Order: sequence, then structure tokens, then C-alpha cells
Amino acid sequence: MFVNNPQIQPLLHGFWHRLPPHILSILTQDCILNLLALCDSSTYNALARMSVPSFVHSPPEGLLVGLHAFAGNFVQWLDLALKRQPSCIRVKKLQVARNFCSYFRHMLEVSHEAVNLRAILANHHSMLTLKQDWSKLDMQELVNQCAQFCCDEKSRTEYKESMEKCMI
Repeated sequence: MFVNNPQIQPLLHGFWHRLPPHILSILTQDCILNLLALCDSSTYNALARMSVPSFVHSPPEGLLVGLHAFAGNFVQWLDLALKRQPSCIRVKKLQVARNFCSYFRHMLEVSHEAVNLRAILANHHSMLTLKQDWSKLDMQELVNQCAQFCCDEKSRTEYKESMEKCMI
């Protein structure tokens, strides 16, 4: 799997340090930078879709550790690789990489929670306990407490009315 590949950092470094100067001058143009960011974003999205485990099956623990490590290291690796490049390139590429890593970590968490939730929903005893706990809730009190966060009296009243319709 790519996340455990120790060659990622040297490949990033090698690529950006071997780029010819005439190419770098082209890459600093705003329209090219925006196009580069768009291509990076598309590549990162494809990478995330390929790498994030299915919401159905629990992935091996080693894979999750590797994916989290990759998400934690990628921006640092790219930052090191871009150290000698023009700041406009560094800023744009690092911004897209940070967004990707944030999205990637979020998707890993969602996948993990979905697998856990699936196990709970499939367990009859868990569902029975959940139903019993739910029936013990004082829904009217919950609605009243939540309504306190509304900004004005009109909003509070509308919230309470809409919640009461749901409880019928």
C-alpha cells in the first residue's frame, strides 16, 4: 500500500528539486497556479477515494495506522520538498495539501464510525438497550433546553412547535 511506502518523501523532494528553472517561471503564473491546484485537488480526491476503507468492513488496524500516519506526514513532506521553490507555489500547493489531509482524516473517522455503528445496529441486544434508553428520555424537557439556544422568542416558539409536531 502506498501509505507505508518510504519512497514518498524522497520522490516529492526529487521531483521539486529537479524541476528546470524555465518550468518554475511558468508555474508562478496565477492561472497556471490555479490549474495546478485544481489538478492537485482532483488527484488528492481520487487518492482519498481509493485509500479510505469501505464503510462496510472493518479494515486491518495496521492499515488505519498507516493511513493516519500518511495524513499526518504528507503536508510536512511536501513543505520540505517545496522549501526552495517560489513562495506562491508553496502557499498554493500547501493550502490544497492541508485541505486534502483534513478531508482525508475526516473520511477515515467517518469510515471508522460507520463500521462501529453498523456493528451496534446489527446487535439485537444493543438495539433493545438503545430503545429502552430512548423511551426514558423526557423529550419535552430536551426540546425546552434546546429552545433556550434560539436567539429570540419567535424562533424559540417556532422551534418548539416544529419539535412537538415530530413527537406526535
